[in-house]
Amino acid sequence: MIQIGMVGKTLIHNYPYAAYFNGADDDKLEALCTKAWMLAFTKGRHPEPAAKGSRITHVWAGVREEAEALAGSCRIDNVGDSADEVIENVDGVLILDEEIDSRTETVEMCLNAGKPIFVDKVMSLCVDKTRELVALAQSK
Repeated sequence: MIQIGMVGKTLIHNYPYAAYFNGADDDKLEALCTKAWMLAFTKGRHPEPAAKGSRITHVWAGVREEAEALAGSCRIDNVGDSADEVIENVDGVLILDEEIDSRTETVEMCLNAGKPIFVDKVMSLCVDKTRELVALAQSK
């Protein structure tokens, strides 16, 4: 089983990804998900995991309560106290950070740790930094 971490100072699109990989409890989603559009997009779609052979096992968000709500409704076993803690304990990382500056830092941190990543948005607003990150990924 491939263990995936989800990280982001301000998580975006987190419920749909978590439900896809882990399945979701609709009653808990209804009680815990505070974003109506994500609830509408997620509820009823994945009572059981759709992904085979992988699972989101760890999550970190800038606001712990957000990570706990996601974990509680989408069967994520571990809420990390830091991005480092999550990155250290998984095989790969979903970087779902709405904040570009922390997203860029997290991409670099994951690549330096040798972790494969999926980044939900652009890695950086700076072309040179993006090139640097792509080169780092290729070297790892």
